[in-house]
Amino acid sequence: MSSIAAGPEVVGEKVAAALVGTFLGIFIGYGIVGPIAKRLEHHYEAGRPFLLPCLKQVFSQTAEVFLHKLALNLPAVLFSHQIVQALKISRSY
Repeated sequence: MSSIAAGPEVVGEKVAAALVGTFLGIFIGYGIVGPIAKRLEHHYEAGRPFLLPCLKQVFSQTAEVFLHKLALNLPAVLFSHQIVQALKISRSY
């Protein structure tokens, strides 16, 4: 908008650049990225019954390792666990 008073040559150049950018974005979105995404979606749906259990196992193992390292580095976590167990034992009486 700042170059609207600059003259027809400058404005024409800016409009042409905007149109090229718009059409290039539409072409890349619908012509390249869209078909790739559709194909990946098909492969994901086909492999989903096998992929999800593997990911759940990996994430649970990762969480277990992280929590184990956290428990080793923070004695307060172990102490709070002992407090919770002591409270459970005291409630059982």
